[in-house]
Amino acid sequence: MLDASTRGQILEFILNDRNQRSTAYLFITHDISIASYVSDRIGVMYLGKLVEIGSPEEVISEPLHPYTQALLQAVPVPDPDVGVREPNIKGEIQNPLELPKGCVFYNRCPFAKDICKEKPPEIKRIKGDHYVACHLY
Repeated sequence: MLDASTRGQILEFILNDRNQRSTAYLFITHDISIASYVSDRIGVMYLGKLVEIGSPEEVISEPLHPYTQALLQAVPVPDPDVGVREPNIKGEIQNPLELPKGCVFYNRCPFAKDICKEKPPEIKRIKGDHYVACHLY
């Protein structure tokens, strides 16, 4: 939550440092557009569980997990004619201390099936270096 110029300076420092010294960073953010700018790989988490992993190009252009899709729907578009897009999710975030035995996104997922309530999905490779933890795949 920095002003734009300070944020830009910090991001440029991170990119320069990473390139000059081959430094690895774990960059944690709620802003998927900034994550795609500074990252070689993106891991999307929901309630502490990884739900999707891939290159920024894969995750942004072909989001597989419904939560990743909702995150991308929530990114503001700088066009007043587009308006505000509502993410395709329902309900409220549940208590992280009382996670369900199945998929952590089950109660908010527009595509939830019975198996999602009962069994947590395993993370699996879909293609290339793109992985998702979802029973839809």
